[in-house]
Amino acid sequence: MIGVLKNWVWCEHCFEWKDADEVSFVEMKEDVYGKDLLTFSCDSCDKDTIDSIVISSVTKPIGR
Repeated sequence: MIGVLKNWVWCEHCFEWKDADEVSFVEMKEDVYGKDLLTFSCDSCDKDTIDSIVISSVTKPIGR
């Protein structure tokens, strides 16, 4: 096995990818194409990010 998939979300205030298990969940929904969108409160900056796409990857995504 190569690794365990994690879900990553983009914090638009910290400008970095966060492990979805390490943010405070507010709401989950889908866009018109079926992609998951997560609204969450960042545990680092204490600000809300609305409708961040969710990326599943073994490693932290690079860039935005």
